[in-house]
Amino acid sequence: MSESFSSYPMLTDYIYHAIGYVTEYPECTYTDNYEEFPLIIDGINGSASSFNGKIRDSRCAWYPDTRNLKVTKKCRLTSAYILFGLNGIASSNATLGVALRWISSKSDERGIIPIGALVRTDSTKEFQIEAVFDKGTLKGSLKLQTVLYLKDPGKATPAESHFAHQSGVILGILDQAELFIDGNGSIFPIVTIDEPGKSLWQVYYNESCDPLQDGFDSENVEIRLNRAHPNFDALRIDASISESPLFLEVI
Repeated sequence: MSESFSSYPMLTDYIYHAIGYVTEYPECTYTDNYEEFPLIIDGINGSASSFNGKIRDSRCAWYPDTRNLKVTKKCRLTSAYILFGLNGIASSNATLGVALRWISSKSDERGIIPIGALVRTDSTKEFQIEAVFDKGTLKGSLKLQTVLYLKDPGKATPAESHFAHQSGVILGILDQAELFIDGNGSIFPIVTIDEPGKSLWQVYYNESCDPLQDGFDSENVEIRLNRAHPNFDALRIDASISESPLFLEVI
């Protein structure tokens, strides 16, 4: 899974299979009123090491402009030591880093989240990946890559002088995924409010917006569900919309 041709050794398909890399499909959740709720990844196309899918919320409450997104998963290398030495991608006493690289191109946001480190004495090594994206950070899709990079080049022997020697250089991609985030939350933005004495639900719309120019998002239109209303529990927003006739009627 090397990224491109390079003047120094990078992760090849042979080394990738030799290190015994295994990863899980990620789990996605979000926080609403201090509670954490699961999201569903629909239409998965590919394997856990390379796939795409679409995020869906059975509660119809998650929307990237108004809710955060938390992504977690585990990954494991069973023979990490193969990465080091003359037949590997780094000198014998180097330190390799594992990181999560992410990008949401439509919002022009990107970043790198360090996960852990590897040295030659490591054999089986497991990492817990966790990334939290604040509301308003993501738009369109979220591309994720678990990458290997040179954390510390160490002191290479004369025979190892051909290895990369600049800290931070990406040496290979371990897995990758693209999560499309414009799911059912973006079909009609839905938020919860706390307004005692007000109606169970209301529709907000921005009277100054131009329907031919402005986006169909929470800045311009949204359904507002009132948690302070005595009949709020009857909406059953924690269940699937198909199990809540009143919620379906609101929409």
